[in-house]
Amino acid sequence: LRGENQTSYAAYLNCGDFTVLSQSRTCLMKVNADNIKMSPTKGSSAKLAAKDQDGHALDRLRYDDEIQSSHRYMVADVMKNLDSVCDPKSIEASSVAHIESDSKAHHLVSSVVGVRNKEADILDCLLAVLPSFSDGRLAPVISKIEGAARNVYTGTIGFISCNGLAEFNS
Repeated sequence: LRGENQTSYAAYLNCGDFTVLSQSRTCLMKVNADNIKMSPTKGSSAKLAAKDQDGHALDRLRYDDEIQSSHRYMVADVMKNLDSVCDPKSIEASSVAHIESDSKAHHLVSSVVGVRNKEADILDCLLAVLPSFSDGRLAPVISKIEGAARNVYTGTIGFISCNGLAEFNS
């Protein structure tokens, strides 16, 4: 599976009675002692073999009002939710709605950064931004497509290290 779906942020957990497999090409959030960096991703298109069709797919990501509005709304929501764990004056979108591509797809991505409040721990940071990504609509769609409910559905998985660093996938 890893050979066919190479992703930068993946996890496999064997929990005895069940396993958890999480794969994502993007890092949702990186936290260090001073900063939070978010890379919200919303809007994607399959990479197409025919160049003209692939160009149309890229143009749709770039110019479709509904896709752009949805992405920008999510970025604004992330920035609003970071207010509780960052100095509000430090929160900025350093890049909005740019396209990142991998071997299989094109993705609409933004970059949001903020200076972390000293009293906000890593779990505070994660819990502050998760509402921006959990509208509850995805799990029922996956269950319908797969024909059965999943034991565990991960919205994000990551690590918290002893030295105060953390990363979570999207």
